[in-house]
Amino acid sequence: MKLKTALVAPDKFKGSLTAELFCEIAKDEIKKFDKDIEVITCPLADGGEGSLDCFIKNLNAKTIQKKFTNANFERIDACYAIKDDVAFIECAETSGLLKTEFKNPLKTTTLGMGEQIFDAIKNGASKIICDTNKTYEITTKKVNNIYDYISSFYKDKIDELKLIGVTGTNGKTTTCYLIYQMLNSIGVKTSYIGTIGFYLNDKVKSLNNTTPSIDVLYNLLQDSYNAGCKVVVMEVSSHALRQDRVHGLLFDAVIITNVTEEHQDYHKNMKDYINSKRKIIYMLKNNKICILNKKDKHYKKFINKSNKNIIIGKDIKIKKYKIELEKTNVTIKDKKKINLELSLLGDFNIYNYVMAYVALKELGYNNDKFIKASYNYKAPIGRMQKIKYKNNAIFIDYAHTPDAVLNVLKTVRKINSDGVITIIGCGGDRDKEKREKMGSISCVYSNYVIFTLDNPRGEDPKSIVNDMLKGAFGKYEVILDRKKAIEKGISLLNGNKILMILGKGHENYQIIKGVKHHFSDLEEVMNIILKK
Repeated sequence: MKLKTALVAPDKFKGSLTAELFCEIAKDEIKKFDKDIEVITCPLADGGEGSLDCFIKNLNAKTIQKKFTNANFERIDACYAIKDDVAFIECAETSGLLKTEFKNPLKTTTLGMGEQIFDAIKNGASKIICDTNKTYEITTKKVNNIYDYISSFYKDKIDELKLIGVTGTNGKTTTCYLIYQMLNSIGVKTSYIGTIGFYLNDKVKSLNNTTPSIDVLYNLLQDSYNAGCKVVVMEVSSHALRQDRVHGLLFDAVIITNVTEEHQDYHKNMKDYINSKRKIIYMLKNNKICILNKKDKHYKKFINKSNKNIIIGKDIKIKKYKIELEKTNVTIKDKKKINLELSLLGDFNIYNYVMAYVALKELGYNNDKFIKASYNYKAPIGRMQKIKYKNNAIFIDYAHTPDAVLNVLKTVRKINSDGVITIIGCGGDRDKEKREKMGSISCVYSNYVIFTLDNPRGEDPKSIVNDMLKGAFGKYEVILDRKKAIEKGISLLNGNKILMILGKGHENYQIIKGVKHHFSDLEEVMNIILKK
């Protein structure tokens, strides 16, 4: 019987193949086979279970769920078949990686290898490098460990770069972006790799992950070297550390901004999350500079006695600061008192700046220039990004954890205690435990809250908001349509109020029912206020 329906889901991945990419590749390949086949995908989080039960549980359409619940699938190699016309396709845990020759990045392809495999040859590969015993119709090279092979291939060039790694729950992007600006401003050519993309020569390339897969990452490092960079500053996520995406790298300095609850859908618990991040403190070279934040209650867990640990709040003290709508004045004490004027808002951004400043000072860069030019260094896009509207201020921020929401709202409350309006949602198919907390924090530190969509992904939007409402109280309303929520928030601005639009920051998309749509908080705000 002809195949009518294909159900596609990933399994556990080790390496660079993401769940979303697997689904996209699988769908394309199936459609090439027969364009009339109905393809239903379920891109679960990397490291999640791709079992049939989990797939069915995460299906969006109830009719589809009903159709396949309790279905009797028979295993056939990497697929499962039912009633001869339906196939359930997964990818087992990868035992290796397919990798083309490295000379042409445009023809570089990385794919999972298990029982289910997509042929890299179709993408123009001239050579297959793998750590399994399989051979293919083109030149195949067997290596003991694909990660060792990739890191050793690039080693000579990468070793000439100074690498600065920043990890932490919040503040990674801002701290990295500050370092990127600071070094380039004094003529030290620097690239940046992280959440908002790959920054090189004032050009920005979007990335799928905060820390890319190992093959993509090493290509970016090579691009940086070839462009004449002396330094690369990069965000290093807990996922990347646990999945070995930064295998083979040694950093000249690392910064641990803070560690609070996040990614509990991926990590088993906070201990596992912390242990994943701790790996970076054993990845240092030369002077082994490690910058820690005493304000973080977990900072002592990141002290490695073989490193040069510099603790902000102990070795370098923040003596006093004053936050205003247009600037922040701060005094720090190193060997002497230093007065800074920052364009950044929030005490959390003071710590981000000071950690960046101290790391560069320890690496031997001219700190006097950083002091004189401190006001010129800006926050990255979508991080407390301010738009003036009449006598009001609108801030767009990426805050999507309880700690981040608390920090940004406490900051604006200090500026305006009775005129804070907050628009907020939570992502779907992610750790649900934080939703009630974020709902509660929003209500505590806002005068009015509008609960809306973030990226619901495959989850029911109403269910997400209902979880947030368990912590809600006071004055609030629910407007699921994010565009309408922003319109309502702006309509409430009359006379020296602050509107906080939280959760998405720099993102220019929304994922609803598994489909990515173009959506930008900044664009929506500008479209609305320009019409008024």
